Amino acid sequence: MLRGLDIEKVHFLGGEPTTNPDLPEIARFAHNELGAYTKIGHSNGSNMPPQDIDATSVSIKAYTDALHIDYTGVSNATALKNFAEAYRLGIKLDASSVFIPGYIACDEIERIARFIAGVDPNIPYHIVGYVPVPGVAWRRPTYGEMEEAAAIASKYLASVTFSHLNLEDFVDLGTRDIRYRSVVVAGSGQKRF
Repeated sequence: MLRGLDIEKVHFLGGEPTTNPDLPEIARFAHNELGAYTKIGHSNGSNMPPQDIDATSVSIKAYTDALHIDYTGVSNATALKNFAEAYRLGIKLDASSVFIPGYIACDEIERIARFIAGVDPNIPYHIVGYVPVPGVAWRRPTYGEMEEAAAIASKYLASVTFSHLNLEDFVDLGTRDIRYRSVVVAGSGQKRF
């Protein structure tokens, strides 16, 4: 069905796309047979993107290894190494981090920005304001804190953006921005891709 469509881009999302054993074959098909630009939409960097991936968005949770272990349960050594290696291989990268006041705060955002700049200061970096969830003690950053974090990262990087959503904004993204909508591209069973 997809061969009959004019597909420009294929983004791989959901969980950690690099753990899907079918990703290399699907990326090869999308890139080589469809001629599509292929991108992993969200990755934690724990695995290298397969061949035939043009770009990857990497969420860098923390630069300080002990903090990364506390946050995720694992070291960040492989993820940081994979980020630099993917860049070396010519994969277009962008990065993001979640800003959590008192945890992944301005000092850690600065360490992350310095690391990214050490790979290439032109890699785009997006800072996401933490959206509180029930049962977790962390709070949402203020708009001023987000501006401060972005200003710090901008000392090292050429392209820094941030988002400061509340829970209602986050839940409602699909109605406000087509990039967050499921769109039927083929088939009569109304499958959503």
